[in-house]
Amino acid sequence: LIYGAYLPLVKARRYITALNTIASVKSLDELYVHFDRVLLHPSPIGQEEAVKFLGSDIVNVISAPDQPEPIARALVSYIEPHLFKNNVRHLLMGGQMQIILWERFGKQENDLKNAENYYLAARMIGPKLPPVLYPLYDLYGRSDELEKRAEVRDAIIRYWPDAQL
Repeated sequence: LIYGAYLPLVKARRYITALNTIASVKSLDELYVHFDRVLLHPSPIGQEEAVKFLGSDIVNVISAPDQPEPIARALVSYIEPHLFKNNVRHLLMGGQMQIILWERFGKQENDLKNAENYYLAARMIGPKLPPVLYPLYDLYGRSDELEKRAEVRDAIIRYWPDAQL
């Protein structure tokens, strides 16, 4: 009862409370305090969802054209340790965040490398999944790594011969 109902309920309520307080948050540290109450709460159920939803919100925030680079990078750094390294959705989200940072803030090589690491980790879990292969294919096109791009293209065509690239 405690592990299957009470702790997940508390986590869900904390998440809702954190979302409701966002409008009054005045600093990143204040935001972290609210979401640490969610992310650090020891519930065996709900962590994956809380990280996924907060990560999606962070993707939206860092995509905003008026978002300053230090804040965007701080938000990504905040959520990254919580991303599940064995969950394709979380890994793809991590890669997407790195691509957004790369596109918006000076095309730093490290951002592309971090995105590649996320996508390759996702590929280890789901080597045939289109949501894994297509972003990796695009990433190699952006980074001019033509041999790696050709390898991913060949994998896509091997799994889906009618694919349009």
